[in-house]
Amino acid sequence: SALGTARPTVGLPASAMGHGAVPSAGPRAASSMPTIIAVLQKGGALYAAGRFKEAGDAARFVLSLAPNQPDALHLLGLVSQAQGQPAEAEKLIAMAIKAARPNPNLLVNLGKARAALGKTAAALSSYRSALNLDPLYVDALEARSELLFGEGRFDEALADIDELIRIRPAEI
Repeated sequence: SALGTARPTVGLPASAMGHGAVPSAGPRAASSMPTIIAVLQKGGALYAAGRFKEAGDAARFVLSLAPNQPDALHLLGLVSQAQGQPAEAEKLIAMAIKAARPNPNLLVNLGKARAALGKTAAALSSYRSALNLDPLYVDALEARSELLFGEGRFDEALADIDELIRIRPAEI
């Protein structure tokens, strides 16, 4: 899949999330941070289970309460990518990065959306930015090596694979 190891970044571990429907927006919902966190956790679990429409609904619900909530923007971007809409994914994940501090996970997922759009230089820039934040970020090295390999840039791809082997020899 084009998402590979893409994962939404939410405030609390998915194990803390309960099961149930996405709550409807009520007058007190906008001020309820626990509601937003719970919905984001539920959305992340739905995304991980491949239930993209429902995950998107959860993200849109949060965005109805907090229009620039970065985790909801990121989740909706991942859903867009999974549904074959990389341009929308690129836009949403870029918005998430602007709404929060960039982190390697966001940057790798932005790179994957850009790669799906054929924007190789922009994708490589995203992966490079992720690695500048965390030089040992395996997802960035994996994504970059796959893109470089697909571009026929074998020496560069092999350098990333060598780095992956150095970092995590048991996993390669």
